[in-house]
Amino acid sequence: MKKIAIIGCNSFLAKHLIEKVIGEYGLFLYGRTCQTSYLNKKEVVFIPFNYPETPLQLDNLLEYDTIIYTAAAGVQSDKNEPSLITYQINFYLPLQIVDFLNKNNYPGKLITFGSYFEIGDNDQIKAFDETEIIYASGKVPNIYCDSKRLLSRYYSNRQFEINWFHLMVPSLYGPGENENRLIPYIINGLKNNLVLKLSSGEQVRHYLYVSDLVDFISDIIESTITADLFNVVGDDQPIKIKNLVAMIYEMMGIKQPIIDQVKTRDQHMAYLSIDSNKIKKIGWQPKFRLTEGLKQYLNNSISNKIKHIERKKIEDSRGWFLKVINGFEDGLPNYTGEVYLTNAFPGEAKGGHYHEKANEWFTLLEGECELKLVDVVTGEKLSLELSSKTPNTIYVPHHIAHVFINQGSVNFTLMAYSDQLYSPEDTIMFQDF
Repeated sequence: MKKIAIIGCNSFLAKHLIEKVIGEYGLFLYGRTCQTSYLNKKEVVFIPFNYPETPLQLDNLLEYDTIIYTAAAGVQSDKNEPSLITYQINFYLPLQIVDFLNKNNYPGKLITFGSYFEIGDNDQIKAFDETEIIYASGKVPNIYCDSKRLLSRYYSNRQFEINWFHLMVPSLYGPGENENRLIPYIINGLKNNLVLKLSSGEQVRHYLYVSDLVDFISDIIESTITADLFNVVGDDQPIKIKNLVAMIYEMMGIKQPIIDQVKTRDQHMAYLSIDSNKIKKIGWQPKFRLTEGLKQYLNNSISNKIKHIERKKIEDSRGWFLKVINGFEDGLPNYTGEVYLTNAFPGEAKGGHYHEKANEWFTLLEGECELKLVDVVTGEKLSLELSSKTPNTIYVPHHIAHVFINQGSVNFTLMAYSDQLYSPEDTIMFQDF
């Protein structure tokens, strides 16, 4: 079994990559923390990594067939990470790794990532090829882009002999990405009837669905592709942000209103587009164009996976009647699983786990509670307030961790139906709510 190291295992890209390859390889995950679901796998090893407090042990890297460096600093502007740390993680540490591997004649593969934001300020209507991105001189908006540019320019000097792949990536999107980024910001805002704050949308951008990038990384691991610098892009044509926004409104069946415009920090980068001819020559094509990617994104978001089914509570002098499963719900199997009741005292919680196979339907019969949900595949989170006064059945599919917390002053009673008989192996404890 090949050994794959992923340095920065909590990144958006890393989480999707892990889900793609887990079980196929021995995975060595470097990060501040590691998802509990990964640690339960015998082929996964977690190595604490929190630069500079917990540095990398470079000698260990020689044991791996492929090293994938997904660690990054300064990606999220609201975190205000120190400038020096950003340069160290995005440029100096990868440089150290390359130098060490090169001196030790490392026979495996190294994969790092650049960004088309390295182009900087640009109003030329053109797609930049790999070399043009390397030598672009437009002003970049932040030190994240500057540090990425330094690594890409070092790569272009070719002062190394190892099999090093450097992948230039446009705007990456997909389930589980940071909720403050454009696509999830719009989708979540529309679902929650929020007033959106958007720019004029005249900027032009290229997009790449995360699973397409993951597929190309998988190809690198398994194939004999010659190590090189590649632009990895989805659609051949970029899109204006305002047209992307309109596309999302249309897909969600919502009429787009006229809203006040705000200024964004990237408006001087009027046109960012990258050329994909080089990667096409080795036979690679994306599976998801932007329209297909957005549909996949919407279908795979946690709020779409969770279904609310309105119920009618019938009351009379004797009490009340509530049917929680009528046999016509989507996803029901053709056999009987389990139906059960659970009760929690005030301040207590029930659940705190997820299932590999079982899907469940929950209905709160008495009391109130908070239901916290986490998609263990993407890391996406959702919180729901439940009350027996407004009966709902909540469908929770497998791979969605869930916990019911009694924050009221009386006991709550919860009825549940599972489409699988209870199995300890299928019940995996989870704490990262």
